[in-house]
Amino acid sequence: MIAHELGARPAKLRRLAANGRRLRTWVMSLRKALRSVVGDSRYARLAVYRRQRADRRYTQTQTKRELRVGKFELAAPSNHILFRLQETQPYRDLVIGILAGELAKKYPGETLVDIGANIGDTAALMATYSGSPLILVEASDFYCGFLRENAARFPNTTTIVQTFISANNREEGILRHAGGTARFEKVEGSGAFVNCRRLADVAGDARLIKIDTDGFDMAILSASLDYLAQQRPCLVYENEVRDEDTLTAANQLLQNLYQGGYRSFALFDDSGLHIASTTDLQILYDLNAYLFAVSSWGTERGLNGYDVLAAPAGDEDVLAGVTAQYRNFGAPQRTVAASG
Repeated sequence: MIAHELGARPAKLRRLAANGRRLRTWVMSLRKALRSVVGDSRYARLAVYRRQRADRRYTQTQTKRELRVGKFELAAPSNHILFRLQETQPYRDLVIGILAGELAKKYPGETLVDIGANIGDTAALMATYSGSPLILVEASDFYCGFLRENAARFPNTTTIVQTFISANNREEGILRHAGGTARFEKVEGSGAFVNCRRLADVAGDARLIKIDTDGFDMAILSASLDYLAQQRPCLVYENEVRDEDTLTAANQLLQNLYQGGYRSFALFDDSGLHIASTTDLQILYDLNAYLFAVSSWGTERGLNGYDVLAAPAGDEDVLAGVTAQYRNFGAPQRTVAASG
């Protein structure tokens, strides 16, 4: 009976994946038909109107709650996903705080940058482990309000920059809010634009750049390679492979970073646990191939991407200091847990 159930499970998953593909095809056909009736420009403006109305409903129904991150109490929207994640993922993003502490010891007084700062939760970890100056970048009006309130609670010298980071001066589309994040969605022909700044113009002489922009991390870094090769800050970014295009982009970024002087890499899963550290690009390529296989085969996901800590040559000691905290089945020692 167990063998029968194990054999039936992949078949069930294949049927669910096929049903999902048929549903997506039907929705796309419906949208295409509507677009042909009303025209591309009107369809795009209608889509923006509907999404902005949904955004207003989302933001206007939120109340304020207190959230403990590191040694700070932060203001947060009432349905922020962090309230749930803290219960199941107590080490989430802790590596950013530990890294900030290691960099502060080696480079006292140098700046740490948080791109996609949201309400300031990862900035709170930076401020828990270091007194370094902070530059916090957030595009959303809604989350930037919480960010300003929370940043006032940090003893660090803090600068808040409200902008979207891109290689272009502006991008056509809108920010969508849901569950504790603001994701940029391109809507061509809508006439709605978001003003942008380049990474180098905002980060300056940063010693650390943490970037979490919900799908745009690799594009932003790939557009900033000359700056990164010159400045060589430590990087923490999200590596997510969903299809052949993102697989190619992920591998190309790793190769470009290596050529730009980044030699050591450490990987951390969504829950904040250490996966591996390596100086071998082929190992990183193999892991990206694994993410692609899991995503494209329609099986249950065992790993939903991971964060990459990239350290330049000369900062191997910094990465070693970080990973030394992860010796108990990938978890950091309790003495440095963010609940302290």
